[in-house]
Amino acid sequence: MNENDITVTFTEAEHEFLLDLLTYAQESMNFISPYLYELNSLPIDNSIVQRHFMIENIKERFSALWANRFES
Repeated sequence: MNENDITVTFTEAEHEFLLDLLTYAQESMNFISPYLYELNSLPIDNSIVQRHFMIENIKERFSALWANRFES
């Protein structure tokens, strides 16, 4: 499999929709984590912890891109 970075172009509506989905995913993980596991007690290389950080990172990048749309 080719593991190079990819570039995807989104419409304004798609970008906002994906930002909403990322927000909901992050909020869901934050809501359920105390009931299933203590996120802070899991090792950093745990797949749940890695996915949590990945969602958080992607959401921050999408939010920054969204904010940049208003800086023209």
